[in-house]
Amino acid sequence: MVLSSFHKLLRSYNSLYSNVNGVYLDSSSNNIIDNNTLVSNSDDGIYLRYSSGNNLTNNTILNSSYGDGIYLAFSTQNILSGNTIRGNLISGVYVDRSDGGNRIYNNTISESTYGVHVDNSGGGMTDNAKNRSYEWYSCNMSNAANYIQGDDNNTEYVLNRTFNYFGRNITKISASTNGFIELLEAGEGCYDCNDYGSTHADGNYRSNMDVIFASNDNLQTIYDSETQYLAICSMDDKIVIELLGSTATDYESTDYQINFQIILYQNGTIEWNFNEMNWANHSYDMFSGLYAKEENFEVTVGYKIKTQGSYYYNQNLSSAVLMGIIEKNNIENNKYGIYLNSSSKNILVNNTLFNNTIGIYSENSNSTVNSNTICGNIQLNFNSTNWQSTYGYNNTCNNSNGWNDSGIEKGCRYRCNGINCDADNDYYVNSSICGGTDCDDNNALINPNTKWYVDNDNDTYGGTTNQTNCNKPSGNWTLTPGDCDDNNKNITNECCTEFDFDNNTAIDIFDAVAALEHLSSGKYISGEGCTARISNNNEIDLMDVFALIHKIVIEG
Repeated sequence: MVLSSFHKLLRSYNSLYSNVNGVYLDSSSNNIIDNNTLVSNSDDGIYLRYSSGNNLTNNTILNSSYGDGIYLAFSTQNILSGNTIRGNLISGVYVDRSDGGNRIYNNTISESTYGVHVDNSGGGMTDNAKNRSYEWYSCNMSNAANYIQGDDNNTEYVLNRTFNYFGRNITKISASTNGFIELLEAGEGCYDCNDYGSTHADGNYRSNMDVIFASNDNLQTIYDSETQYLAICSMDDKIVIELLGSTATDYESTDYQINFQIILYQNGTIEWNFNEMNWANHSYDMFSGLYAKEENFEVTVGYKIKTQGSYYYNQNLSSAVLMGIIEKNNIENNKYGIYLNSSSKNILVNNTLFNNTIGIYSENSNSTVNSNTICGNIQLNFNSTNWQSTYGYNNTCNNSNGWNDSGIEKGCRYRCNGINCDADNDYYVNSSICGGTDCDDNNALINPNTKWYVDNDNDTYGGTTNQTNCNKPSGNWTLTPGDCDDNNKNITNECCTEFDFDNNTAIDIFDAVAALEHLSSGKYISGEGCTARISNNNEIDLMDVFALIHKIVIEG
């Protein structure tokens, strides 16, 4: 079946045997090739050349004698989904010199030399988010039109005016405490309402959500109900969505807090403001950016942002090159499961590769590799002559041959038996099970880079002498530094500052009150035990109080 310059054609439920090509589309677009059986064709089961926007779905393609199951040449924005492709000589799917937007999704591909072969093809995640001078808007629980608190929560908010998103009229948003908002048209409901922070990392949003991300991860807004929140504020020409909270792994630590905003301007501009981005550990990729589902188009602001700053994006597809996506395929019993050659910025997500000779092979290519299961392959699960800038998260594999998930010391985050090799999210891999260097994978504070502080007085606070080691040294050592006097267990980390008896950094009349209460009733005071200010008798006395009052009155 040869179709040249055809558009919007539906061809379904045909059986095509022993042709040169079962179906050949040349310079054709927006056709549907659905539920056909193509068997024993000598070249390719389906061949697309200079063709775009076609859907190839639910076809059975078997035993192409000298070619490929599906061959795309110079073709873009095609969807290949739900196909069963088996026993083709060269490739199950071959993507050749086809940059931009082809999506290979939910297929079963087996018994070929290459399961999926991508050659000089792919696309690019267009980074049109630009830096701008830092700005911040006042949005909190006191002036919010709507706010929520808690863990893994979301709230829907009806906009007071429509927001144009790539030509779609957005009437409502669903904001998640895990760092993203879904943009909804009239009649739509949220797709990933009850997520756990892995929406971007797992690829669940693709083709399903119009969504804006800001540090998407397992986040929480529940440490202090008086201060942490996700708030939505309606202002003159914009909607401001602000989150103040922490990552789940930093929960209940006052030292780590994150604070960011997403702004929807009436003119269609989208802005990201990052204020305080102080985190130690996280669970997923902390992606910031946006995705448009109909265009299959993603804009990146960044991953794991930790610095204060502002970014913006004006909706513009004119310079966009769309991504090549290989997603949720079962690929088995091939020589190479996925083979990438001289191809840039393809996305491999949620694929299962089993019993191939090599699972994923990459040559002079850079890709994003997230949440794939690459197990039981005969020689290697991963292999590459040059990974270039390829990176990825949350993959499952054993023999990774030099591949390391981003943020992981060694190999994939998960092993094929289900073990999480970095259970405490500190980068270091479990030493006893996964061959890493982490001696305690249940405590993010303990790893080969941990500093232990000598604790001579055994008060849980250490002095300045320290040792870097994964295992605790023998004797009295602690993880907590800052002991003001490591030979006196009554003095810990509340160090004496001259006259600051209430330990709040300010020198004022309340320090005199604190000292007098101490002298009259023995109430604890931060300066007790430190060298006295006047009489040098190693305790606080009235002479110190008089000296303080003199300082306040005379010196101000």
